[in-house]
Amino acid sequence: RMGVKEAPPSYPAHLKWIRGNECCVALHSTLCLGKMHAHHVKTKGAGGLDNQTVPLCNFHHGELHTTGRDTFEGKYGVNLANLAEDYARISPHRKKWSLQTTKKTKG
Repeated sequence: RMGVKEAPPSYPAHLKWIRGNECCVALHSTLCLGKMHAHHVKTKGAGGLDNQTVPLCNFHHGELHTTGRDTFEGKYGVNLANLAEDYARISPHRKKWSLQTTKKTKG
């Protein structure tokens, strides 16, 4: 498919589950405000998948996009990629996306 990039798989149930969790920096901050977001650790345009996400409240999601990832991680003492792996590992939807990936590679 010359120049046409296939869209990464979408896992809406996992994203909903992520948004149902507490902000991932809540232990390091007293200021969590607003609705929860499923922040893609690696942007979708750069190949980020829905299972590479962390929960962030509206305040911290905005702060992350304003300050940049390195500054944000340093301020709160977190590694967002590692946290995303942890959330993916414990997700109740992990089995479903594993099956989707297996079917896609076989067929």
